[in-house]
This record gives sequence, C-alpha cells and structure tokens, in this order.
Amino acid sequence: RDRLDGTVLAFDMGGTTLDLGLVRDGSYEVDEAPEIRGVRVRLPVPGIVSVGLGGSSIASVSDSGTVTVGPASAGAVPGPAAFGRGGTEPTLTDADVVLGLLADGQSLPGDIVLDGDRASAVLAPLAGGDPAAAARLVHAAAHEKAAAAVGELLVGAGVDPGEVTLYAFGGAGGLHAAPVAELAGIDRIRSFGAGGVFSARGVAEAAVEQHYESAVEPDEDLAEVVNRLVARARLDLAAERLPVTESRLTVVAHHHSGKYRSTDAGIDPDSISADLGMPDSSDPVARVEVLSNWQPDDPNWGRDAASSPAGRALDPDWQPDDPHRGQNAASSPAGRALDPNWQPDDPRRGQNAASSIAGDEIAGPALINISGAVHAIPAGWTARGTDADSLLWERSV
Repeated sequence: RDRLDGTVLAFDMGGTTLDLGLVRDGSYEVDEAPEIRGVRVRLPVPGIVSVGLGGSSIASVSDSGTVTVGPASAGAVPGPAAFGRGGTEPTLTDADVVLGLLADGQSLPGDIVLDGDRASAVLAPLAGGDPAAAARLVHAAAHEKAAAAVGELLVGAGVDPGEVTLYAFGGAGGLHAAPVAELAGIDRIRSFGAGGVFSARGVAEAAVEQHYESAVEPDEDLAEVVNRLVARARLDLAAERLPVTESRLTVVAHHHSGKYRSTDAGIDPDSISADLGMPDSSDPVARVEVLSNWQPDDPNWGRDAASSPAGRALDPDWQPDDPHRGQNAASSPAGRALDPNWQPDDPRRGQNAASSIAGDEIAGPALINISGAVHAIPAGWTARGTDADSLLWERSV
C-alpha cells in the first residue's frame, strides 16, 4: 500500500517450495477452513498456493528427453551437489551455479562454499554430457512450472497480469523472478535485500493480533469469563516478549438477541469489566471475544541495527558486523554481468554499474547483490534502488 502497488503477487521461492499469494489494495484472502491432509480444520490461514519448486528441487530427465524439476527435493542436507555435503542429484541451485547466477567458490551461511565442478558433474547427464545445456534445460523447466502456477492463480482470481507487481523474495526468489514474470505476462518486480529471511523480517516488524473467544453459560459471571480470556492474552503476549502494557485490548460481549457491546481499554481486566457493565437479565450475554493488538511504534524495530538503517546506502557488500564478508565477490558485484563464464576474480566484468545503486538505473543483464540476496536482472529489464534495501525492476521490451 505504501509503495502504491495495487495488486501484488508474493513470490517466495526458497529451498523446497515456491509459495504464491495475492494482495490487493493491502488485503489478502483468508481460508477460514483449510484442508490439511484431507481434513477440514477451523484454522484460518492466508490464501497461499505452494508449488514443489525451490533451489533444492531435483531435476530429472524422462526417456523422451523431457527435463522436469521437483517436487522431489534434496533438502538442506545433503542439499544440492554444489553444497559439497554429499548431494548426488542435480538441482535448480546446481543449475544456478553452472550458469553463473551463483558464483563458484561463493560462501553461503552454514559454512557452505559452492563447488561448480560438483554442480557440473551431476547436471551433465541430463544433456548428453553438456552441463551448461543441462542447466539451461533445468531453468526452462523450472520457470515454465512456476509460470503455470502463477497464471492459474491470476486467472482464478480474475486478475490481469499487466496490473500485477511481483514481489520476489526467499533465497531463490531474486534469481528466478524475471523469467517467470515474462512467461506470466508481468512487467514489474520488486525484490529485497536479505531475501532469504524476508518473511521472518516481516513477522518481526508486523503488528501482532490475537483472538480469544468463549461461550458464557447462564450461571457464569461475565467478569470472570472476561478476566479468564484477558489472562490468556497477557500470558501469550508475555510469551512472545511483547510489551503487555502497551497492547490494545478490545472486548466484545455478544448477547443472545444479536446485540453486542464493546470496549477498548488497556490490559487491566477490572476496567474492562466495569466498562462493559452487567447485561440485562432478559438478554444475557452468549459469548465474549477478546482481541489483543500490538503495533510496533519504532519503524526500525526488529531490524539489525546498522548505524543508520533507514538511510543506509544500497551497498551490495554490506554486512551488519563483519566488514570482510562478501569479499570473495567481484570488485563490482552490483553490476556483475549475467554471463555463464563469469568468475568472481575477474575485475573486467560488470563495469556497467556503480558499486552503490541507490537511485541508479541498471540495465540487464546484471547480477545485483544486496545484503546477501542475489538479484538476476536479465536482458530486457532495468532495475533501480527505491530505498535502502529494495529494487524496482521494469521490463523495457
């Protein structure tokens, strides 16, 4: 809503799944009774479509020569062959390494150093011994699979792809967003730094809302029911290490006649009970709801504390603690050419971009690294920094 993107497609590609969801004018659909393993449950969840496709998804080839990717996965352990943890199956991440989207020798969290030779060895059998050709086939299969899921979601919701901005995150989101967007007819993408933990960051910075409900029996005291629900709210807020006294509490008393009364108050149960008052005996209360809401006031709450996070330059090598992190990248990784032959020690590559891209426009093909998240901008797209750690991509052809 703040970015004026009316219709947003969340594109969260991680290691094992691609999760898709629509947000329109700041609102998203909620499934009130989802089906989990064939059983309907009363557990409201956002309307998310999950596809068995991610960085660790295993690629295979049929007898007819058709390459498919997923849903089988190598997981985190052993993971892709490029991780050097014993993986023997070709994966989407291995294809990323062979095609240069991820660099041979690049360090990843968990003491992982990507090994291009291992990736090439497992991919080669998919295309008669040619690892680069195999990697391209894996990419094509993965992108077509993702685009089909995106198209089905948009058609089902009656959404024109031309009106959509795709939000790419997850560890592999920025690597594969553009080819999928092109196939689905989407021309705008936003991507974010630290994409692998973007969902966790959203949870950390979001408001916390909790809902409690209880029936009120004819012989029960309304104040006791309210106090019991409020006590649960207090315990849950404390368990999440949230400031109990700063939370907003709303109590709604629903009468048998359909009438209801509500009050907003602090967390003090006695004041809430007094505000509600006692109901008319001819129209007793049937049930009570308690809604607790906590909204962080500090816009930087939950962020890693750089000296000035709000105005931090869009530095592709920025790390909160270790000034030497990311030094195995090229001297200009922000504009690194999207070239299958790229090597991290070649300073001649990628000279079409500045080291800090805040406000600058970069034409693809290029790789942009922001806080550990790699964004692959293909030919026909441009990208520019819109704030401290995000990019706006637009299709130019």
